[in-house]
Amino acid sequence: MEVLRDEIRAVHPGTTIWTIGDEHHVVSDHRPNAAGVVCAVDVLGDKGLDLAAFAEHLKRTNHRAVKYVIYNRRIWSKALNSQGWRPYRGSNPHTTHVHVSVGVGPDGRSTGPYDDTTTWGLSSGTGIGGIMLPRKGDKGPEVEFWQRMLQRTGEKFPKYGLDGHWGDEMTAAVQSSRKRLGWEPVSSPRITAAHAEQLFLKAYGGVVTDAQVRAAVEAYLRAQPPKDGQDGKTPTKIRFEVVGDVIGTE
Repeated sequence: MEVLRDEIRAVHPGTTIWTIGDEHHVVSDHRPNAAGVVCAVDVLGDKGLDLAAFAEHLKRTNHRAVKYVIYNRRIWSKALNSQGWRPYRGSNPHTTHVHVSVGVGPDGRSTGPYDDTTTWGLSSGTGIGGIMLPRKGDKGPEVEFWQRMLQRTGEKFPKYGLDGHWGDEMTAAVQSSRKRLGWEPVSSPRITAAHAEQLFLKAYGGVVTDAQVRAAVEAYLRAQPPKDGQDGKTPTKIRFEVVGDVIGTE
């Protein structure tokens, strides 16, 4: 949890993050487990963190340590990942903060990888606070950008080329890229924050700064504006907005 806390505050310094629960958290990951470790945090958006985007990022990246996420009357859990967001009917709707639990097992007795120190992808410039990470079915300039990054790192698109559409050929390229990195295939085809970071490192031969990442994406989208969409999904214009290191499009 220290890694998550530090990455949040690297992007949004001073963000309030609660750990220890009060007397209302009788059975909760906010209570220390048998090893004396608190396995939950509540994250506020008081310093600019977009809570909805943060919660979605946690769901999409599915960090090894994460157990479940609660925000705005919805819950997502690793155990029921295939069901996506589900209604949350607890007494606290979690509309003012995002709850994150880590580990495995019953609340208050979590074990397993709660102390995993893998990056959560928040401060690297490739996750929340960074750039858009597409998934299977997406269309548009963001997909084409990642096709070019995959091509630059050795992947091929022999049938359709860099068409800005995430179909079977894009999925094959993503899975091939993960294999080159020594990683398992991703079950729900997408580019994770960790994968995006590795693509930049391989493509540019070393350490890449947040500013370089943002500049590269912005320059590409300016040079390659999306065409008018016919399917209701492809953007018809680009809006560049840098807020807390986020490049937004519409």
